[in-house]
Amino acid sequence: METITSPARVMRRFSGITAEHPRHRHLYRESKRLMEQHPQVLFLQMLVPASGVLKTLLTPHYSVTVDHTGEGSVRGQGYYEEGTEVTLQAVPSEGYVFDEWTDDNDEHISHLSNYTFVMPGENITLTAHFTERESHMIPGEGVTDIDGNHYATVIIGNQEWMAENLRTTHYADGSEIPFDPDNWSDTTSGAYVVYDHGIVDGIDSEEEMIQHYGLLYNWFTVTDESGVCPEGWQVPTTSQWNDMLSYIADEYGYPIENSEEVYGAGNALRLARQEGHPWGMPYDSPSHPKWDSSDNHYGLDLFGFKAVPGGVRLFHGAYGNHGADGFYWHNDGSPPMVPFQAFGHDRSGTSMGNLFANNGHSIRCIRIDEE
Repeated sequence: METITSPARVMRRFSGITAEHPRHRHLYRESKRLMEQHPQVLFLQMLVPASGVLKTLLTPHYSVTVDHTGEGSVRGQGYYEEGTEVTLQAVPSEGYVFDEWTDDNDEHISHLSNYTFVMPGENITLTAHFTERESHMIPGEGVTDIDGNHYATVIIGNQEWMAENLRTTHYADGSEIPFDPDNWSDTTSGAYVVYDHGIVDGIDSEEEMIQHYGLLYNWFTVTDESGVCPEGWQVPTTSQWNDMLSYIADEYGYPIENSEEVYGAGNALRLARQEGHPWGMPYDSPSHPKWDSSDNHYGLDLFGFKAVPGGVRLFHGAYGNHGADGFYWHNDGSPPMVPFQAFGHDRSGTSMGNLFANNGHSIRCIRIDEE
């Protein structure tokens, strides 16, 4: 038994039957007629040797026609048997994002770029819609720390921020920041750790963890007079965090508070990568750095800030929240409870909280205003 797409091929395949053979012309004509009458049908042909009769079995296959608007490509169109599971993939071009699938009546079908459905008993046409990606990113000049690590920077309002988590192991004056994982809960001076890569899928070494998510520092590192940020930069104060968030809210309408809407300040500042991200590839990706998936929220990365979920080392030594939350120190307050900024995979906004100074959080630096 074989799938046949041409009557002529049918005749050649089975025992030399051809259109010219006088005893088989009617078989050829019948096969050709069926093919022309049912172009969506593939024919399974079987020769019954005892009778010499070519038996024709029909299996309906229906077409999936795929179109798109905007800049991108689509995959998965073709012919499928009814009841078959079909997956279509929409891949946006650079500078574009996937928006939605619609049917031939322009009705919404799905916001998932990788859309899977069961083939109905009819031909269907689906359209993938791509739109230009919204962006308010203004690149900065970049900055290099004392260890030689270079960081991309972005301008948000009248501030210039690092667009990556800090990963230096030295203060700006060249002195070492202690790596002190064993005395973490007792120290009252600056220290850093690397999040335990052994409990994070897809991260195979400390080097990978540092590359993607930076280091975790206690609050005493933030306030050390030697300066943890590059010269001319500092850990932002609560006031500086609030200035940036107010600018985003006032100028662009992205609220700081959490809501069910995607367009909040937290999502606007988060890295746009997680498995199941509705924009499609490369935003829908298992590659690090990435956020945990959420049914309602995803990073928009509208300003190039690219907040990532580096997790936390708690004051008692346990690691947690990697992939789910990103915590960033503020440069003010007084122990034991000190301020930090929180971003979450399942929240649209961002909030300030207070936790123990011995916690290990991420750091972003901001250029010092010289005026």
